[in-house]
This record gives sequence, structure tokens and C-alpha cells, in this order.
Amino acid sequence: MKLLAQFKFLLISLGNIEDNLILAGFEEMAIPGNPFRLLAEEQIALLMLKTQDFEAAVDTLKSILEDAELTDTIKQRVSQLLISLGVDPSSL
Repeated sequence: MKLLAQFKFLLISLGNIEDNLILAGFEEMAIPGNPFRLLAEEQIALLMLKTQDFEAAVDTLKSILEDAELTDTIKQRVSQLLISLGVDPSSL
């Protein structure tokens, strides 16, 4: 329950707290074994896009698609985001 609360806090804090602090929080959640790891990695990629670090964001999104714990819902969201960035997710 604590991890879910932490994840939700980070989400609702977007725009209210400095991006580097939000990024640090999501990076802390992106450690192996955390059930919200892929969701945190997805948010990290979105923050990278916000700071116009497109290459790092695309690399992060690609690594999510290659993860063994990937769910269909996350796969669909990440694939759609890659398509919107001009990257063909089926070529990965």
C-alpha cells in the first residue's frame, strides 16, 4: 500500500514539485522487484520527453517493451507513445 501511495503522490505532484525531485522519486520506484517499476519507468520516459531528451525517452520506452514483466496495457500505451514519436514499435 505504501508503494501505491508513493506512486500516486508523485503523479499528483507533477507540476507542483520540481521535475528533478519527481524524477528522483520515479527512479527510486524503478528498481527491480517494485511492482510499480514499469509504470515508474514510463513516467521517467514522459519526463524525459518534457525536457526534450527524445533519444533517452525512446530508449527507455524500448526497454519497457523488452521487459519480461510487461503487461498488455503498458505495452499498448508505450507502443502508442512510440508511434506518436515516429518510432515503429514492431521494429524492436
